[in-house]
Amino acid sequence: MFHAQKGVAALRIDGARSVCLRGVRIAETHNTGGEGNVRALPGERNDAEAAYVGADDGGHPDQTTTLGYAGADVRGVSLAGSYGVFLSDVRVGETHARVGNARGIDIFNAANATHFCGAVHVDGVSTLVSDAERVLSGAFANGPRVGQAIGVRATTHAARSTYGAGCAFVRRVGSRVLEQALEFAVDSAHDYVARPAAVDGAPVNPYTL
Repeated sequence: MFHAQKGVAALRIDGARSVCLRGVRIAETHNTGGEGNVRALPGERNDAEAAYVGADDGGHPDQTTTLGYAGADVRGVSLAGSYGVFLSDVRVGETHARVGNARGIDIFNAANATHFCGAVHVDGVSTLVSDAERVLSGAFANGPRVGQAIGVRATTHAARSTYGAGCAFVRRVGSRVLEQALEFAVDSAHDYVARPAAVDGAPVNPYTL
């Protein structure tokens, strides 16, 4: 079906209409997978090309807003292409990725009219970023990405019709890279922008959203 790898999702709601999640408990969703290939393959000119960032340089042609290898990512709840999803008394606990992105609740790809209509708790979202040393030395980790931990994330499009976010309570979000640990995030661009960790020997911030 020519699908890009999406990692682990405990509960995925895709292309659905009028869904009510009430009294749902999700715990211990872990992705222990490693980074994607970051070495040049036959036909690729260099390692930077192998750590692709889009459809024109070795990436998946339909990968759209996700840069690089996404097979190491994890989501507790994933909402995409849906309309009218209602969440009440939902608890998402311990969502962990070893090197990829970790997201307790992810609302994206034309998810419309999402309602937090009762208490929603996200507790314990983390990524170890175990290869951070390679990033600091100028190499790419997990393709061009460094693992990011977010409690509740929505793309800009999805956020326009997400209601009642004040009913969402997030605690214990952690990453070894401080800038990559967020309780709530609205993302208007690609997940990550590939950027070298050092230019002419001087370190730069590669964690651009």
